[in-house]
Amino acid sequence: MQTLEGQVIAQQNRQPVAGVELKLLRGNDVVQSIKSDENGRYKFFVEAATYELSVFKQPDYVVQTYRGITIWGGSAKEFNIVLEPCVGLCSEHIYQVPKPLYDPNENGTGARFSDKALIRNR
Repeated sequence: MQTLEGQVIAQQNRQPVAGVELKLLRGNDVVQSIKSDENGRYKFFVEAATYELSVFKQPDYVVQTYRGITIWGGSAKEFNIVLEPCVGLCSEHIYQVPKPLYDPNENGTGARFSDKALIRNR
């Protein structure tokens, strides 16, 4: 069993956001659905596979979906999410995670960074 965990923070003030709904999907099936805690933290226990993660707390924030989250390797994977505020008419934002969260054939750190999420192997 692997873990996928992280913290959800607000873009505008970089503070943790509690009560954010996170749905982890494998194909069209919801594998797990949880809410972030009072510190914005969340944790899924999952099998090694590729997942999609939908994150939402409406009406305050934009729905964000991350596709291609590939979990493999033996340690915890951290995926921190920056929620974008909903201003006016909001639509879902979809992001493709470019590589596995841990790639032992690369530099061994598993570290990845994008403007929407910080992903690292712990």
